[in-house]
Amino acid sequence: FFNDTATTEIYTEQIVGSVRCVQETGTWDNIIVTKCCNVLRCVAEQKVYIQMHLPKIEMELEPLYAFLEDPGKIDFDDDIIGIVTAFIKQSKTVSETQMKVFTLFKKVFDKQEHSFGIMLETLNLYLAYGNQAIANTPGAIDYLIQMSQEALFSQGKSINEANQAEGATLFQLIIQSVPECLTIQQWDKIYSSCFERLKSVSYTHLRAHETGRNLVCRLLLEKKKEQI
Repeated sequence: FFNDTATTEIYTEQIVGSVRCVQETGTWDNIIVTKCCNVLRCVAEQKVYIQMHLPKIEMELEPLYAFLEDPGKIDFDDDIIGIVTAFIKQSKTVSETQMKVFTLFKKVFDKQEHSFGIMLETLNLYLAYGNQAIANTPGAIDYLIQMSQEALFSQGKSINEANQAEGATLFQLIIQSVPECLTIQQWDKIYSSCFERLKSVSYTHLRAHETGRNLVCRLLLEKKKEQI
C-alpha cells in the first residue's frame, strides 16, 4: 500500500480534507478526527516511504498543523504532535515545515498549564536532529529556555513533581545539544533557575529526599561548579 504513491497521495488528501471540512462546519466529530490522525501517524511510521515522499506529505498536512495556531479550540493537539514526532523519528531530520510547527508548541504548552506531556519527546528529537536549525533560528533557544523555566516553576492544579521535573530535563537537553550556541545570558538563566528551585533545600536534605526535578537541577549546578 505505502509503495503505491498515487493511492497514498489521494488517501492523504482525503484525510486532510475531512479535517478541514470539520473545521469549516465548527462541529467536531472525535471519531473521524481520531481515525484520521491514526492513519496519518501510521503513514509517518513508514520509514522508506517517508524518506521518499516527506516534502509532499508535509505540504498536504499543513492544514492539519494549522490547528495548533489555536489549540484551545481542539482536543487532538497531542495527536498532531505525535504525527510530527513520528516524522522526525523516521526521517532523522527537522524540515522547514517542522520548524514552523515548532513555533506553535508554546501555545499547546500554555494550554496544558505549562506541562510538556508527549511534547518533551518531540523537543528532544528537535534538539537531536535539528540542533543546527534551532541554533540558526533567532529566538529559538530563548523560546526553549522560557518553556523550561515555566515548567520548572509551574503551579497548575494538575501539575505534579514529574511535570516540573520536565523543565529541568529540557534544560539538560539544551545543554547537551547546543552548548556552543548558548550566550552568557542564557547560561545564567539556566543556572539561576536551577539555583532558585533548590536554594531553600539543604544539600543533606536534598540528597536524602531527592526528586527527579531536584536531581537534574543538582547535576546541572555541580556541572557548573566543575566548569568554574
